[in-house]
Amino acid sequence: MNVRTQSRVRSRVIVVGNGMVGSRFVDDLLQRDGDSFEITVLGAEEYEPYNRVLLSDVVAGRADVATITLPSQQAAHTAVRRGAAVVGIDRDARCVMTDDGSLHPYDALVLATGSAARVPDVPGLAPLPGGVHALRTLDDAREIVAASMNARSAVVVGGGVLGVEAALGLARRGVPVTLVHGADALMERQLDDGAGGVLAGELAGLGVTCRTGARPSQVLVGDEDGRVSGVRLDGRTNAPGEIVDADLVVLACGTVPETQIAAQAGLAVERGVVVGHDLSTDDPQIFAIGDCAQPPEGSQGLVAEGWDQSRRLAQHLVSLVVRQEPTEAPEARTRSTTGPPRTRPPPRRRGSTCASRAPRAGRAWRRASVRRWSRAPPVTRASPPAERTSSRSRARSRW
Repeated sequence: MNVRTQSRVRSRVIVVGNGMVGSRFVDDLLQRDGDSFEITVLGAEEYEPYNRVLLSDVVAGRADVATITLPSQQAAHTAVRRGAAVVGIDRDARCVMTDDGSLHPYDALVLATGSAARVPDVPGLAPLPGGVHALRTLDDAREIVAASMNARSAVVVGGGVLGVEAALGLARRGVPVTLVHGADALMERQLDDGAGGVLAGELAGLGVTCRTGARPSQVLVGDEDGRVSGVRLDGRTNAPGEIVDADLVVLACGTVPETQIAAQAGLAVERGVVVGHDLSTDDPQIFAIGDCAQPPEGSQGLVAEGWDQSRRLAQHLVSLVVRQEPTEAPEARTRSTTGPPRTRPPPRRRGSTCASRAPRAGRAWRRASVRRWSRAPPVTRASPPAERTSSRSRARSRW
């Protein structure tokens, strides 16, 4: 892709996603070359970009919206549209359509759609009944906080980092919590079995009951109100078909890349949007970064990986900018090439008798004076090196 910038004609860059990676990419691009691009950011959420890692602190009451909001850079030629969800990509026309029907043409399209919360394939969760929440967005965190005000007991499904923090946050709000995790130990990707056991003991002292080796087999929903009433467990249970009562269930079962828009546009999608080392998809005008991307080296879902991809892609797009220097007017070029050449007098040499002569008019005198500049015979360019050396030797001998 060649991005050309000519006299204020800027390359149009559309960024789909205003999260931690999408907003970081805009900052990286502006810092490197903010004047060569016209950037439009389309974010589905109504909020400023915020730190999703701290959503569990919002549940626990240790942070609010102002605390987790990320600084946004205001710059010329940059527009951020919050609450604009992208519903389609027209690759032939190179434009993006949002849910309000507006079209946004692009020269380069950057997908930073992130990931969505994974909902396990368990009976009773399609669709999500009342009282069941997946913790992925700021709205999810606010709904969980509101539900915890009247909750008698809660179940958190998933014992990873987010699940442990969510369970601890609910316990700090005074809600009895049962943490259900299918592995033998909590946070098995970060801790060994011994350390996971120590963590479970600490959580028990804070009001969190840990059920490792158990998995939810069904979510029970009341017939009258359609709200959750409990979770049936399978695996390591106290009794076959054990039911844990709960009127609040929080799903912290990992994430899945948001690839629906890319798949609908016909881009290559596997687990994520398939990209190369330059983060481009099989369409050279479309790129993907962050949780939604599947690079050749793989991804572990860390925000640091997304920020590194943001930096690399910004540098790549800047390197594609082709600046055209202002050209000289045609008539000025004609005058400079067809006019009389500028002449300067030959260098003064020792023994020259013409240096003291007054200038005379006439073309014949100029030709004669040039022949008298030196006493030594003229040396042509076609003379071989041996002859030039011999001429210099003869001249030195005369001196």
